[in-house]
Amino acid sequence: RKGSLDPFCASSPSAVGIPVFMLDDYSSEEEEEEETDKLQAEGLCDYHPCRHLQTPCDVLQKSSRCLCPGLSGEDAIPDPPKLQEVSQTTDTSALVHWCAPNSVVRMYQLIYHPEARAEKQTVVREIYALAREHPLHGLSPSTTYNVCVLASNKAGLSLTRTSEWRKACATFTTKPSFLFIFAGLCGTSGLLLLSTFVLSVCLYRKCKTRQGEQYDTHLVSYKNPAFDYPLKLQTLSL
Repeated sequence: RKGSLDPFCASSPSAVGIPVFMLDDYSSEEEEEEETDKLQAEGLCDYHPCRHLQTPCDVLQKSSRCLCPGLSGEDAIPDPPKLQEVSQTTDTSALVHWCAPNSVVRMYQLIYHPEARAEKQTVVREIYALAREHPLHGLSPSTTYNVCVLASNKAGLSLTRTSEWRKACATFTTKPSFLFIFAGLCGTSGLLLLSTFVLSVCLYRKCKTRQGEQYDTHLVSYKNPAFDYPLKLQTLSL
């Protein structure tokens, strides 16, 4: 009949030519869970940003299918490295340690100068990317230095004016020179020996003077009765 509605046709869209797709609501969730389990099973790569001569994480990832931290690309200026410490400080040398940033790094640089003389700046260039430490030589004894580490790639050098630049710098003081210490000890020993010699001479003279006073005798004359007795006999005989 005209105007009548067939309930079967109304409930079946395929009857009017509309395709029906049956979707599994749990398929996407299962894929995400499988991907998460896979990542957890792979684990993080044996990569430490502060380890000296550390193999790059992308190389480790290719060999063991592990996970690496996210890195900014080579077209972006690298973040400042973290200067970890300055160790093995002597009167003329020191060893600087740092940690790599989460950026692509091709080389490192070290910039240092005496704290009171910023114009006397020294730059150590082309430190290879696997390095996490580098020695400084030719330093002055008993001097405070400022040192900063910079990272570089094709985009340029890490900025030293960002909010994180302080973590890339440190201050250290070299030890006194061994020659100065030796000269000071020699001078002190010389003064001590000279003082001992002068004191010995003074004591010797004082003791010698006392001994002379102790053995000094006064001349006293006494009459000898033997010579006086014959004179008395002669007087009596007369």
